[in-house]
Amino acid sequence: MFAAMRTLRFSGGTALTVCSPDGEVLAKPLDQAKVISNYFEGLFNIDATPVPSLTAEPLRNPVTASEVARAASRLKNGRSFGADGVPNELLKYCCSKSDDPMCTTAARIINAVFSKGEVMSALGQGILIPLQKPGKPRGPCSSLRPIVLLNGLRKLFSLIVLERCKPQVNLYLPRSQSAYRQGHSTADIVFTKRILADLVMTRMWDVHILGIDLSRAFDTVDRARLLSLLKDVVNDDDTVRMIQALLTDTTLAVRVRGEVAPQFQATVGSPQGDSLSPQLFNVYYEAALRDLRRSSPPIPAEDKRLKLAAETQYADDLDFISTSSHHLEKIHEEAMKVLPEWKLHANAGKTERVHICHEKDREEEEWRRKKSVGSRLGISDDIEERIQLANVAMRKMWSMWGTQHISLELKLKLFQVYVIPVILYNAGTWGLTEQLAYKIDSWHRKQLRLLTGHIYPNCISNVKLYNK
Repeated sequence: MFAAMRTLRFSGGTALTVCSPDGEVLAKPLDQAKVISNYFEGLFNIDATPVPSLTAEPLRNPVTASEVARAASRLKNGRSFGADGVPNELLKYCCSKSDDPMCTTAARIINAVFSKGEVMSALGQGILIPLQKPGKPRGPCSSLRPIVLLNGLRKLFSLIVLERCKPQVNLYLPRSQSAYRQGHSTADIVFTKRILADLVMTRMWDVHILGIDLSRAFDTVDRARLLSLLKDVVNDDDTVRMIQALLTDTTLAVRVRGEVAPQFQATVGSPQGDSLSPQLFNVYYEAALRDLRRSSPPIPAEDKRLKLAAETQYADDLDFISTSSHHLEKIHEEAMKVLPEWKLHANAGKTERVHICHEKDREEEEWRRKKSVGSRLGISDDIEERIQLANVAMRKMWSMWGTQHISLELKLKLFQVYVIPVILYNAGTWGLTEQLAYKIDSWHRKQLRLLTGHIYPNCISNVKLYNK
């Protein structure tokens, strides 16, 4: 079903528009790749403290075949592969059991890296695919988003390292960090703010939220400093050396429509594309925030009395919460000083300030229309937007659903997979009134009638519609 959807929805992709430094629009993919490569080399290959080379010393606890099998089982199907051309499915199904020869071979290859002290080039290779950022001007390389495709062995190795270091990382991270952690999601952030808004409305509080935005957050991490930090966080020499191998000798090669530019060294940033990198960024960002908390002014007495959550986080999406706007501005001033010391760049122009308070006229409560991790804070406003986005998803695929060659059963399956998740994003945080619940149900029945062809004058009752 999903393969069919990819085929039906594929439109050939959006061609890149890339300009040379002189402003000339480039037509040839190889010329585009070279210009893009020069741009990203200037971002990723800068003077930085180098990561120390590996020593030729075996791991005290070598990687086992069972670890390889567990890591392989977590690889996702249908993902793009790196320069090695090895798809996830090959590793996943060849390493399904710990006694499979592939598991033993992979474990032996990884262990040999440390016993010989030589990092394989396959662990550090990455293919950079540039994509146009939505809403950004076409032409400048700054309007491109880099997507990195990694080799299968690196993905496998990253999952093994993640399994080893996850308990210590979870202990280090605060409860306010909800990104890339089991049992947590963006719903944590939205639910916290909506409960806070309800308390503000019922108890007549006055609460302010300061949102700090980082520019290229993952791409500016100081790897040597991160590695030094991990020695205290993980407190395991083997795990630190394994992470060191993943941060050493990384290269990127830009690919545009099959044409590949010469590769370049990447010396900064948490290498994206595997499961471990987000956790490494979380650790690095938390260390920077601990410095910020130490230098920030004391929490206001009113915040302590009300037991307000001081902050919420989703990766680099950070919000500070307080009853005092003055206190938040002091934090913002400190953030502009402390974060650059960690090579993290807060975008002062994109700092968001939200004031949650009770107004006589509901329409004047601007906070209800503010967005947090993809959801509007006002429940009715959020539902209205969810319905609009779901309608857009329906229209995008209506040309397919409108044909007579697709069964109703398949249409309903595709509707469940591609449209329902759009409208139900963070629905668990909604506190629905009877009117809002009826609005959602009405929308759902309308879509079902469109799918089944029961539109005027071919009417059908709600009961028969649901039983169909």
